[in-house]
Amino acid sequence: MSRDRATYRVKLHAFRRYASITRIGMCGVENLADGVYPYQALPEWVKERLATLSILAPPPPENHVEGVGQRIAEDTFWIYD
Repeated sequence: MSRDRATYRVKLHAFRRYASITRIGMCGVENLADGVYPYQALPEWVKERLATLSILAPPPPENHVEGVGQRIAEDTFWIYD
């Protein structure tokens, strides 16, 4: 994780109806607060990254996409701002 970027842990719930988000890191371009969001209310940049990472199989093996994030479980992702 770069010091000038933030990483967000995103866990999807109830068939993608909700997403709980936890910010990891103090810096970053976007200011997405920790909390639970309706999926449709997520910013487009978050939904785009989730869509990209969702096509990857859950680990193992590790599946990192440079500049986007990685899928760390069936319903959990790390995305970069």
